[in-house]
Amino acid sequence: MKRKRAINFRTALVIFCCILIIQIEIGKTYSKYFRISEMHSISGIAKPYFLVNVNEIFNIEVLNLKVFEYEFSVQNYEEQSISEVSFFYNISFELSQKDAPIKIKLYRINNNLEEEIKLLNNSIIEPEHFKMSEEKNDYKVNVYYDINSNEIMEPNLKIDLKIEAVQEEVNI
Repeated sequence: MKRKRAINFRTALVIFCCILIIQIEIGKTYSKYFRISEMHSISGIAKPYFLVNVNEIFNIEVLNLKVFEYEFSVQNYEEQSISEVSFFYNISFELSQKDAPIKIKLYRINNNLEEEIKLLNNSIIEPEHFKMSEEKNDYKVNVYYDINSNEIMEPNLKIDLKIEAVQEEVNI
């Protein structure tokens, strides 16, 4: 009986030692790397400036048609501050009547020269762009009745000027 017990004790001791050695080998690492890096950053929020100035509406008679003309400007600065971000902006005109018999023409004015900007569904096709320098763009809008249209204009037609600006993405 003592012999069987001794064999069982030795066998158990050998198994325990094998398990211990395997456990040590599995948990062993050959290299370990640990680094702590401290960074301090001070950040602020950029101040965008986007101003729209609309001038008076003028009523012009052209070949017995009334053309309503008004001018507006878009700028990225105030009296003492320039926009700290560059951005794109879109210009569109929203009419209160869906199929109003109205034609709208938009012009960019540079050095008293008018350049027509093409519109698609009363919105510019290519967005305008401002950089982070002091810039101002002047525009003129002509609104007139489309005599070739079969639609009837509703009374008190409302046309809203809509300008949407989106900050330009900067990849760092």
